[in-house]
Amino acid sequence: MRIEGVIEALYQIEREVAAAGYPSDAYTRIYEGKFGEKTKLLKKIVDDFMHEIQLVVAFGEPRRDGWSLAEVLSPSHPEESGREAYLDGLLVFNAAVHGYLRLVSQCDSCGHWFVR
Repeated sequence: MRIEGVIEALYQIEREVAAAGYPSDAYTRIYEGKFGEKTKLLKKIVDDFMHEIQLVVAFGEPRRDGWSLAEVLSPSHPEESGREAYLDGLLVFNAAVHGYLRLVSQCDSCGHWFVR
């Protein structure tokens, strides 16, 4: 999975939770599949990517002001070959928990990512 897929997954999850009015139990509802199996699978994709790059964090739920944190474990030190993906993951994580992820967009023409 590339970071672009993680960003898209986070966007889709957030749309589902926002449409439900950002319920306080969204974290549990995502894992129980109450936003649909697709949303549950998207959350697993995000979690698997973070695990793969050894950024051991767990996104909680989307909120109006950014994603909550469910868990952060001791930081790990990625191998040289995974350093770029690790840094990309760290940037996406920070943008999400601070409410800036929705400012990240992909250009329809060239496919590059940028901040609006």
